[in-house]
Amino acid sequence: MDCSNKRIINILSPLRAALQDAQHDDLIPVNPLFGWTYKRNEPPKEKTYVDPFNTEEQAAIIKAAAGSIKNQCIVFFWTGMRTSELIALEWTDIDWKRKKIKINKAHTYAAKNDESTKTKSSNREIDMLPHVEAALINQKLHTLLQGVKVFLNLHTSKQWIGDQQIRKGFWIPLLKKECVTETRIKHVTHLHQ
Repeated sequence: MDCSNKRIINILSPLRAALQDAQHDDLIPVNPLFGWTYKRNEPPKEKTYVDPFNTEEQAAIIKAAAGSIKNQCIVFFWTGMRTSELIALEWTDIDWKRKKIKINKAHTYAAKNDESTKTKSSNREIDMLPHVEAALINQKLHTLLQGVKVFLNLHTSKQWIGDQQIRKGFWIPLLKKECVTETRIKHVTHLHQ
């Protein structure tokens, strides 16, 4: 068929179920679609590259931030956590003695509760560098007594509900405050999605 993979899936899903029911009801001896898959016909993916902030940009952004947002920026820059992982981070995930941060859950906009990380290999421990440790110690002043999550929405004192809330709530305004060009803001925010 000359159609998209989504269209093929939409056609095959009910057909596969109907044939399975027919086999179960002994109307046909075997399900001809059992174990059958189609060849994915996807266009080549556009190459993306990581374009992290350089040392001067990071320092300027951290300098422009304050309080909990400053701590959140430091943890973002120096751990490599996805936004969804940072949103789900709990105080119990931090091993102060071993200086490790355990990543085993994520929280996306579509989820009502924390869920598993994006991939199995995303479950990991991150070394807590000295400036990350200092930021997390400072973060205790902001959220430790408010609940289990390390980083909370400043406006609601509740868990962030997704990356869009962070992006629009403080990230883009912070970058604009630092006079980062619109082109750079669009590129960087696209990479962090």
